[in-house]
Amino acid sequence: MIRKSIVWKNWQVYSMILPGVLFFVIFRYIPIAGNVIAFQDYNVFSGVTGSPFVGLKHFEHLFAYPEFSRILRNTLLISLYQLIFGFSAPIILSLLLNEVRKMMFKRVVPNLIRSQMKTALELHRSLYKEQLMDNEIFVQQGKDWDAKIKGAARVGMWVHDPSYPDKWQSEVRQTEPSSSLINIPAPVGPDGKGGTGLSSSVGNVWAIPKSNKNPEAAIKFLDWFYSDEAQKFLDYGLENEDYTVENSKIQYKYATTVDAINKENMHLMFLRLVGPSYLANEEFMKGRKDSDLILNALSVAKNEGRVNDGVGMPITPTMLSKPELGKNGLWMEMAAKIITGKEPIDSFDKFVEDWKKRGGDQIIKEATEWYNSKNKK
Repeated sequence: MIRKSIVWKNWQVYSMILPGVLFFVIFRYIPIAGNVIAFQDYNVFSGVTGSPFVGLKHFEHLFAYPEFSRILRNTLLISLYQLIFGFSAPIILSLLLNEVRKMMFKRVVPNLIRSQMKTALELHRSLYKEQLMDNEIFVQQGKDWDAKIKGAARVGMWVHDPSYPDKWQSEVRQTEPSSSLINIPAPVGPDGKGGTGLSSSVGNVWAIPKSNKNPEAAIKFLDWFYSDEAQKFLDYGLENEDYTVENSKIQYKYATTVDAINKENMHLMFLRLVGPSYLANEEFMKGRKDSDLILNALSVAKNEGRVNDGVGMPITPTMLSKPELGKNGLWMEMAAKIITGKEPIDSFDKFVEDWKKRGGDQIIKEATEWYNSKNKK
């Protein structure tokens, strides 16, 4: 029933293979019946049905022919060459074209109009229908998520920074002490990979303006973040308030309440303008509650992600002039209607066509030109 439904729903796609199927049936399979003449004393006037059978007479004559071994060798060599150059060569060529950096035959296409997006929307539509996805997803804000997950301790699945699982678990346990958080890898896609596109390793860039009267002081301030003094403050906070020192060893007061966690984030993350992360401090992580949860999340994240050809790409001129073509514009409106069942899944095709006419083709052209310029040898 499911297979029949899928075939019927996508009959236009399946009908495209009909010419190929007919070709092979007519010119490859039906002629096989004519091989019976190898066992007949075939006469063109008598035809297949009127020619007498002679068994293996012709095969005996072939095997006894003096040049049979040379003919067999040549036939096998020709078949081998056909396999090498007729079968593998096109595959190798397509792989080489796929790896070529200069996109003479390729274009930089945004994920929001790829054919795989239609499949993704169909999946989310079914999740929404089965109430496996929050039915208020398109209207709620961050505080609403916190109220449901942390405040009400509802069962859920979400994507977040791998350095945060211990904090999420501590906050959820304020409402439900027996709750626990589990790190799971992202679903694997058709390309055999999981996770989203890899972003730039550069998070922030600090620039000193020409108008600065004392740039040396600014550089000295940023250099301070790499000092032992700075790392001690950023990892442990204020002495006697966040930690004490006993026998030359730091006794850190690890956060357990929501307020303490929020305060801790201030020196662990928000005040850390540059420099190493607290995650690199083995001594700090060793005594941290649920540190294994963080290390496990980092391990999962390290093995995920896809190469993103658009890393570092500035907003294209057309996108600047037509921001509605971005993911938070027309696409979000279309996706919300499809996922909530207000429009059929096939409306995605109409959206793609309309997106290209509104300026999407120009965005693709500009993105491809940027990519080629960036990767010019």
